[in-house]
Amino acid sequence: LTKSREKTLSLPDGVSVKKGYQTLSFYKETASALKPFYGRLSLGETLLDRENGFGYALTRGEIPFINGRLIEAMDLSIERLETPLTIRNSEEGDYIELKGVNGRKKLNDFFIDNKIEKSERDGVPLVVNGDGCEIILILGHRKIDGFADSNSGVFLRLYVLEDNTQ
Repeated sequence: LTKSREKTLSLPDGVSVKKGYQTLSFYKETASALKPFYGRLSLGETLLDRENGFGYALTRGEIPFINGRLIEAMDLSIERLETPLTIRNSEEGDYIELKGVNGRKKLNDFFIDNKIEKSERDGVPLVVNGDGCEIILILGHRKIDGFADSNSGVFLRLYVLEDNTQ
């Protein structure tokens, strides 16, 4: 097993050993943890990803009615926001805008730098501005700088909750 790459060794009876960046895991073969998802979220709406257990809401600040625990809450400048937002998984060529990194960084490089296992990368939900490819949030990992800056002081609030309505 090499030092920096994820490796898996299959054992009898569906048991596997996976060596990650800093971990050694034993597990029984199961389906992928997170399933692909694509959805659109407009102001005042709630979007449920029942297969993965997430609920998304975009409001003017009021708390949405989703039966679940809060995972993320983020104020977004109305000046930079294009609605509806897109909730999706990563795609080839995705990048993020970062201050101090010459503007851009490939999403895959971000995953590698933050030691996110290769097997988990495809399932990480992304919140994207409008129809484009401008990533606002890498769920559970990073809020992208610049979306909280506002000249007018007018914000919308993005909520991500654990969906318990199944």
